[in-house]
Amino acid sequence: MRDEKSVLMQSPFHWNGREGHTPRWIVLHSTSGGGAASWFQNPQAQVSTNYVIEKDGTIINCVDELDAAYGNGPLEPGHAAFWDTIGCNPNLVTISIEHSKAEGNQENLTEAQKAASFYLIQSLCKRWNIPLQAANEHGGIAPHSSLEPVNRKMCPGPYPWQELFALAHPPQQEEILVISLSNPQVANYFVQDGDMWKCKQTGKRVGHAFLDFYRVFGNSALCGLTYIGLPLSDEYKNEHGSIMQRYERMDLGYGSSGHKEDNPPGSGDVFILKKYEGSGIDPRIPQLQQKIDALTRQVNTKPDTQAQAELAKLRATLAHIHEESAA
Repeated sequence: MRDEKSVLMQSPFHWNGREGHTPRWIVLHSTSGGGAASWFQNPQAQVSTNYVIEKDGTIINCVDELDAAYGNGPLEPGHAAFWDTIGCNPNLVTISIEHSKAEGNQENLTEAQKAASFYLIQSLCKRWNIPLQAANEHGGIAPHSSLEPVNRKMCPGPYPWQELFALAHPPQQEEILVISLSNPQVANYFVQDGDMWKCKQTGKRVGHAFLDFYRVFGNSALCGLTYIGLPLSDEYKNEHGSIMQRYERMDLGYGSSGHKEDNPPGSGDVFILKKYEGSGIDPRIPQLQQKIDALTRQVNTKPDTQAQAELAKLRATLAHIHEESAA
């Protein structure tokens, strides 16, 4: 048995089988000069590990996982106490991984080597039910120096242990709450209208990107229904061509054109427009009123057909907004 991503380069130095034992620990080694897999085939070597990981990330299988390599022991004075509990040759209960280094154990792993090492360890832990933790009497991952602290005190050299063990506890992704019309509380306020939601109280519809935003905003309670409120208008384009929609508690803008009105950092396609002073005042009203006042003064001072037409248009827009607000 060997890992599916490994290449085979068999060493003759191993015990066939494990004398009835099962691997409970993974022992990490390193060697300088490279070429460990070739050396494990040399008759003069008389040593081996189950795997070798080269600097380029290549994983080489030298001893089958079902067999015991000649890699660990004998136990030296000062060894980790848990090794005394195994009651057999350490090789019979371990899988050994050698990491090739060019200039000695002080050298850091390459990024490719680290990635391959993490992958292989996780794969072995899953396959053999080995806990992904610092080794103790129950199993885990150990440095070679834990067995031979005299002659192998620097083996495997610098290793990203904390990164490795963090893999056992990946950060939990926050669950995203999405409201739907299957929720009776939501259904009290909205009905399906094609691919949009129509508000029972205001008659206004929420759809497209605004609806996607509304269904998840706040990620608690009833999302947009709780924090944004009911829609007070349908989608509309303002005088700049930006797409907007008014709600009870805030106004929303959409797309890059909407960023002309407001551009909050990190905002996506849908974003909250900044609030203006005055409770319940549509921010378009004071803007239009200022333009109307300016054009009125201009027309009164010097009559202009084009200005009069623009003034009529602005007044009609303002009247429409007041009608929306009253609806």
